[in-house]
Amino acid sequence: MLQQVRTERFLLICAAICMFGMLHVKVFGIGNSYFPQSVASGDPTSSSVVLWTRCVVDGDDASDHPVGLTVVSESQQEIEVGATAELSGNNVYQGEALLATSVHDGCVKVRVESLMPDTYYYYQFRYETGNGPVFSAVGRTRTAPAPDSDQEVSFAVLNCADYSGRYYNTLKHLVDQESDSLNFVVHLGDYIYETTADPGIQTQSDIRRTEFSNASEAISLGNSRAARSLSNYRDLYKTYRTDAPLMRAHELFPWVVIWDDHEFSGDHHGATATYFDGKVDELDEDRKRHAEQAWLEYIPCNIGLDDAGMRFEINESIFFRTPESTGHFLLDPIWT
Repeated sequence: MLQQVRTERFLLICAAICMFGMLHVKVFGIGNSYFPQSVASGDPTSSSVVLWTRCVVDGDDASDHPVGLTVVSESQQEIEVGATAELSGNNVYQGEALLATSVHDGCVKVRVESLMPDTYYYYQFRYETGNGPVFSAVGRTRTAPAPDSDQEVSFAVLNCADYSGRYYNTLKHLVDQESDSLNFVVHLGDYIYETTADPGIQTQSDIRRTEFSNASEAISLGNSRAARSLSNYRDLYKTYRTDAPLMRAHELFPWVVIWDDHEFSGDHHGATATYFDGKVDELDEDRKRHAEQAWLEYIPCNIGLDDAGMRFEINESIFFRTPESTGHFLLDPIWT
């Protein structure tokens, strides 16, 4: 599932990130009731990065909630990535208050700009209650190097991360042993699997299992079900992101993520699934749009944001992203 790749062994890398001194971090890896999936960052450039969280207020998923954001490059306090103590320092985020909207399941995604290249940033979201603010975990991210930088980078490559009946032991190694040696994480797809207990590839356990809150909206596959509705797909991301090593990896590193097939339907072609081997018509444009929307809501990527990088705008047709951090390009078959 995981392999660490350095530039001398991976030809897609053609630019670099200067290494900073090591930062001691504690392992927390658990969300709180207001920010249950913790925080994440992604798609770094030399001057920007996308930050993500999900805000839930007293189980109220029908209302919109304003969310504040603090981003600092250095602090007067010892920074513990994953801790929920208030983050102090000079806040470089000068944008307006963000909004966790019910139409996007409480997810918040924002592109923070005017950052310095090749720099660690720490960030934290907050929600104001009647009894004072509550804070998300502190996340750490890193901008890309300047375009003319030519030193090494180190990154990890992940793919095919099924949750059912399995544990992310390689991610545990990543966050415990590599927390200060990697610059970013690349995920090559199958971030989720759309089925709950496919006997061909999945084994549910009492601890590691996926279930749909609205099972009647899912596709029945005999002994298992496949996500069909927006609620179904969101349930998968919310379940997967309860995994402590996965949560921790998102707190520690910026991610660059692309789509494969299980984010929608295994071995699909276009909007057509292949569960029944052509015996029935499995074309389902609505289902594919649901899968796309959930992916764009829960993945810390630049696509799905408006031009200002402040609000969701899920109507794009972007196939390629070219992060200047590494000079490589990524194909997003989400739209094909």
